[in-house]
Amino acid sequence: MVPNKNNALRDVSIKTSGPRLAGIQNYDSDEGKLKKNIVAFHGWQDNCASFLNLITLMEEYNWLAFDFPGHGLSEWRSNDCHYYFVDYIDDIYQVITTQYDEPVHIVGHSMGAMAASLFSACFPELVLSVTLIEGIGLISTHENEVVQQLRNAILHRKKNTKNIKQNNAKYYQNFDTLVKARMAVSDLNYEECKLLMKRNATVTEQGVKLTIDPKLKQHSGFRFNEAQIVTVCKNIKSPVLVVLGKTGMKQIKQAVDIYAHHYRNLKIREVAGGHHCHIQNPQEVAKLLSSFIA
Repeated sequence: MVPNKNNALRDVSIKTSGPRLAGIQNYDSDEGKLKKNIVAFHGWQDNCASFLNLITLMEEYNWLAFDFPGHGLSEWRSNDCHYYFVDYIDDIYQVITTQYDEPVHIVGHSMGAMAASLFSACFPELVLSVTLIEGIGLISTHENEVVQQLRNAILHRKKNTKNIKQNNAKYYQNFDTLVKARMAVSDLNYEECKLLMKRNATVTEQGVKLTIDPKLKQHSGFRFNEAQIVTVCKNIKSPVLVVLGKTGMKQIKQAVDIYAHHYRNLKIREVAGGHHCHIQNPQEVAKLLSSFIA
C-alpha cells in the first residue's frame, strides 16, 4: 500500500449479490464527510492499483477504487457465469448504492471508461461527473456482423473452457518474470507494471500465476452497434472529461471523432503518456481531474 500524508490506504471488501469485490479507499467511513467522493473503474485485465498514483496525489478527495469481478483480488464469477460487459454496470450500481447516500464523481480507464459511460447513461441521478481516461463510447459491432460475432464467441468459449478444464494455467518462475511478460504487451515500464501485477498475481507451489479469471479472455458474444452507442452518449447528463494519452491507442482517437459530438457537455484534453497515461503521468492527469470536479 502507498500511504497518503494524512491517511493510509485501506483495503475494503464489498458484498454484492454476486462475487465479493476487493478494493482500496483512502478514508474511514466516518472521515472526510465534507470531501467529494470519487469512484474509479479500471481497465480489462488491470485492477484498482492502476489508480494508486492518482489517489496519492489527490488526497483532498475520498477515493474508492475496486477490482471488477475476475480481476485483481476480487472473487470470480461462478463457474456457470461468463463476463458480459453489461454485468459490470450492475457491479457498479451495487457498489455505489451500497456505499454512498448521494451522487458521486466517477473515473474510468479503458474498459472502465466504457462502463462509466454506460452506467452514467442508465443512472444519471447517481453521477455528478464522468472522467474517461483513454476511452469514449463503447466497442461496436456492425448490425450485419452480429450473427458472426455470436458464432465466433461461442466457438472461442468452447476452446477456452476446454483449456480451463485441462488446468492449462500458465505459471511463471518468479514475480520478476511475470512483470517482464506484462511489459512485453504493454506501454508500461518495469516499475509501472510491477505496481499493477502485485495485485494480479499469487504465489503457488508450481510458481507465480495470475489471479485473473481465464474466462475474461473469452470473446464477447454481443456488442452494441454504432447507433445504440450514440444513444448512450446522448443520455449522459453530467459533465464529461476525456483524457487521452499522446501516444495512446489509435482506436480511441478514432472513437472520439465518431462519438464526441453526441455528448451534451464534453471536454477533451491530451497529456503526455500512452494508454495508461494515468499511471505514467499522474501529476498531469490529477491536475486536469482536480480542475474538472472542483
